[in-house]
This record gives sequence, structure tokens and C-alpha cells, in this order.
Amino acid sequence: MHDLLFQSQNALNHKDLLGYGEGLSLDMNRFRGELKKRTYEDRVREDFRRGVQNGVYKTPGLFLNGVRHDGAWDRDALLQTLTGQIP
Repeated sequence: MHDLLFQSQNALNHKDLLGYGEGLSLDMNRFRGELKKRTYEDRVREDFRRGVQNGVYKTPGLFLNGVRHDGAWDRDALLQTLTGQIP
């Protein structure tokens, strides 16, 4: 589900979410109930808050060795970051 939500960030209204749930063959009674009760709202807000605290202001965010990586995501740049070399 998270991949689908990430790919559909501009289509997250109630109707969209129900459609995604059906498409993924979720238990729709449970899914509707959890949406109505906002079961995961606190958890999502906390994840968002922690992301902002760590300097993540957009998705995706990438951390390597505990440090936010703002450079390119190609093989060489990632290896340089992981090994501590300056690109």
C-alpha cells in the first residue's frame, strides 16, 4: 500500500483510498473502519514530525549512515557518501 500511496500523492481523498483498498483486496470492512476511526493518524503525524526534525521536507528522503543524503542517487555518488569520500 505504501508504494501506491507514494505514487498517488495527489489522489488521496476518501474515495481514492477506498479504491486503492479494493484494488489491493484488503478486508474492506476493516479498512473502512480504520479510516473512519483514524486508527493510524497519530502514528503518521509522529513519522511526519520526526522527518521534519531530521530535515526531510520532501519524499523520498534518503539517509546513509545516519546522515541525510542530498546528493545524486547514482551508484558512484552513493558509494562516495557511504565511504566518506567527498564527491
